Amino acid sequence: MKIKRITTALLALLATSSVAAGVVISAGAIGRAAEEKKAKAIGDAAYFVNKEDSDVEYGMDNNSVKMGIKANLTPDDYLTVTNVINLQEMYDKDEAFIEILPVVEEEGKADYKRIILEVIDVYDETNFIKIQFSAMPQAEDASGTSYFLACASNGQKLTGYESGSDRLHINNEYGQWSLFAFGDVNGGNSGTGFFYDIERNAISAAVYDGTRRQIIDFDDPAYFGTYLWDGFTSNEVYCRIKCDNYKNEKAGILVSKYGNYDLSNDKIYDVVAPKLTVDYGEYTKDAVPSALVNRAYPIFPVTTFDAVDGEMDTNVKVYMNYYSSQPISVSVRNGAFTPKMPTAHYVVYSAQDAHGNAVEEVVKVDVLTSCDDLAFNFENVPTTCVEGNAFTIPAYTMENSLGNAKVKVTVTLNGQELPIKNNMVRPYEAGEMKVLYQATDYVARTCEAECVLSVTEAEKPTFIEKPILPKYLIEGNSYTLPALNAYDYVTGKGEAIPTTISVTEGDETKVLEKGVYVPSSVTSATVTYKAVVGDTSDEYVVTLPVYNVKTDGKLDMAKYFLHDENSRVETSFNTVDVTVSADTSVEYLNYVTALSLKTEFSLCENHSKIKKVHVYLTDIVDETKTLKFTYTFTGMVSTFYVNDQVEGAVEVSGEIEEEKRYALVFNAEDKKVYYDTKNNNILPVKTYLDGTPFEGFTNNKAYVKYAFEGVSEGGKISLNSLNGNYFNNETKDWIAPLIDLTGMVGGEYKLNDVINLPGVIANDVLSGDVEAYITVTSPSGASVTSVDGKKLDKHLYDGSLLQIKGTEYGRYLITIEAKDLDGNPAFINAVVWVVDTENPSLVLSGELVKEAKVGDKIVVPTVTGSDNLSEELTVVAYVIIPGGAMFKIGENEGFVAERAGVYQVIYYVSDEAGNFTSQSYSIKVS
Repeated sequence: MKIKRITTALLALLATSSVAAGVVISAGAIGRAAEEKKAKAIGDAAYFVNKEDSDVEYGMDNNSVKMGIKANLTPDDYLTVTNVINLQEMYDKDEAFIEILPVVEEEGKADYKRIILEVIDVYDETNFIKIQFSAMPQAEDASGTSYFLACASNGQKLTGYESGSDRLHINNEYGQWSLFAFGDVNGGNSGTGFFYDIERNAISAAVYDGTRRQIIDFDDPAYFGTYLWDGFTSNEVYCRIKCDNYKNEKAGILVSKYGNYDLSNDKIYDVVAPKLTVDYGEYTKDAVPSALVNRAYPIFPVTTFDAVDGEMDTNVKVYMNYYSSQPISVSVRNGAFTPKMPTAHYVVYSAQDAHGNAVEEVVKVDVLTSCDDLAFNFENVPTTCVEGNAFTIPAYTMENSLGNAKVKVTVTLNGQELPIKNNMVRPYEAGEMKVLYQATDYVARTCEAECVLSVTEAEKPTFIEKPILPKYLIEGNSYTLPALNAYDYVTGKGEAIPTTISVTEGDETKVLEKGVYVPSSVTSATVTYKAVVGDTSDEYVVTLPVYNVKTDGKLDMAKYFLHDENSRVETSFNTVDVTVSADTSVEYLNYVTALSLKTEFSLCENHSKIKKVHVYLTDIVDETKTLKFTYTFTGMVSTFYVNDQVEGAVEVSGEIEEEKRYALVFNAEDKKVYYDTKNNNILPVKTYLDGTPFEGFTNNKAYVKYAFEGVSEGGKISLNSLNGNYFNNETKDWIAPLIDLTGMVGGEYKLNDVINLPGVIANDVLSGDVEAYITVTSPSGASVTSVDGKKLDKHLYDGSLLQIKGTEYGRYLITIEAKDLDGNPAFINAVVWVVDTENPSLVLSGELVKEAKVGDKIVVPTVTGSDNLSEELTVVAYVIIPGGAMFKIGENEGFVAERAGVYQVIYYVSDEAGNFTSQSYSIKVS
């Protein structure tokens, strides 16, 4: 179920909104709300559970006076609270953003032994943090201590340090400990609250006496190595809670505080109606299809949800004369009604929750006496096509359709059905091809049409794909042009055949070896892919412009920018300066790596004559895949927005002034743009410029263009850098290429696991793509051979998947090296670990005392451990005394039982890899 997120600014409106699901309001605010037409913010919490057997209500903990959102969850269900918490506000007030208590039928008897709290980014639901807290293993229900682990969603694993030691726990049931009693043993003081430190990206837990204990720091390498988390988009979040390790059928949980909404003191009433959602599909409420007399009209489906009562049944009725004093009811059968008269009919959807809050939606449907037959209309339908060539399904329009007709298209060739892809088919042999169209409109009227074509035999090879070639070529740079297959429909049914690649410069044509081409001093070059089948051949030909980026034989970085007569581009000491006389743009010649792109520009003495600077990133294949980033300059303030979404503009820190530098960093994997890197300010990037969802760039590469708007004569901007290449008036390239790794980088693996090595992108801003070489060194120092037999010692990376097998424990070092045309070297390292995951064994020696008296000194057994790999093991023992406090027991020592109750003795044995085994037993002291 998709619940619309509610922004902080709208919280005060929730209680009076007819569409807000599950809003509740404090009793004291009800009277004031009626008078003031607005609700008190306290208690405005929208919440729900997913499964029918779960339930949620506003209520009280069974063993205390705490009030809040109380849920009984069946296994694998979540309690979700959808209101927005502003973590910045909670941090400024030094308050917990959520407080959670267990709910049990009988004090001291836990129904489950684990809780998982997820704190989810409102603007990016794939960005979240997770906190897991578990009861002590083998502990009795009454134990007041729990272990906490946490992680973020960027590849981190659940992690936590054990307090009082340097033991790091990962993906297990231990971790940092704090007080939390799953058995609710402290009469309402068994819960905990969570604080989020925005400055440090850290979570701490606080119990009823105010004591805090840090659980995790999400950007601390001590916890997560290189998997460091950048935080939430805007520090606006909502929460979801799940229970685990069930001992009974349901798990009870209570949220007594949620953001600013203190639920623990005010009784809350449900005063808001359920949310009724009619699924109009491709229509809208005010533009539904007309009905036809004596034809069944399907009623649009509806769902109704109430945050207190959950999913609800909806009453659906149909009337004529609905708004008159005597409406006439029309029968509904099998989800449809059949009008008998040509007058407007009204479909009425209504629902009422258990507290009497009602909702209604009325849909008007016009009824026609008659309508001309449904029919297809075609224009310019071809009668022939060629074997092997892509054939586009002929377009059509529908006539006399009530609603949007559903059309099914089937294509057959010589009686065999052909697959349709992107509205095209590709006939694989000569013969008769039929295109059959079948249409059904909203009231189930149907019609058919058929186009018949003759498929003629192919006379030459067929080119289907297109090679990804540079848009522009630079004289002297080296290009490896991609291979391209053609397909044989002349003698076969589409078998792939290789092509030769040649380049023509003026009157000279040369065939390329391995696709390598270095442009000469020409203005253009023609690239030809040629395929031959028998005595026939065909060619794919493209002509590319060639640019000289040198002046008097020396490098001139200004010549990397294409521009028109409205701009002048010049190289200065440490920038490329762009002077403009009208609205215009400059485009960079080379495509660049767009996985993580950075560019900088600075303001010049005449910057006030330019009102906007746009930075465009455009896919190397599909120009519709474009991103647009805009800086505006008005008065002393600059703002930034993405993809022309002016309403989402944000202010850039600091006043506008000469020589101020603006740095823009775009991260395609995280879908974020850093527009103010000095202050780490970011905006999400969810779509391309045309509004379609952003899904990255082809091969992670894009072209860059800078555009200037609101220009007066003589406006000037300096371009400082692009992807680490700083522009200057040096006469040679002295900056190394940029290497990016794609896919999963690093991590831990078990012995003999197959490990996928990361993909590699090596690109130089000036030289273009460069060759990359990969070396993998094993823990013993030897070069590693890939699963398919390639020795990975300066192995040329060709883009294919490389895998290794982790046959040794320890660190595998991955080194990527590259050089540009001028010999500038670059390298990057990554590490994967093959780790020991087998737990050590544990043996107790000596008497296990199960009963004792107050004042007795209790001697605990000694413990020995063994492990498959580690020779040195860490052995420790703890005792948990009645009330929940935990103390360490020294080796060969005991403890004095100072009060009656149940004592828990716990032993841990851990190896050097952090694997551990525990064992515990109880002592009853009277």
